[in-house]
Amino acid sequence: MKKFRSYDLLLIDISIGLREQKKIERVCDKQARRILGQPRGLSVFTVPSRFAIYCNTYK
Repeated sequence: MKKFRSYDLLLIDISIGLREQKKIERVCDKQARRILGQPRGLSVFTVPSRFAIYCNTYK
């Protein structure tokens, strides 16, 4: 972290938690996109579902 000592604020962009259902978007992601507006809202990525994480194939 010596590399970042000159900054007052350091933000890390990572999703916390997974979707429980396959095709339903998380409310927190929708709200974040709305609050950030354009173009920053585009940086809120849709997280995969828990089901997708534990699949053995892409099908």
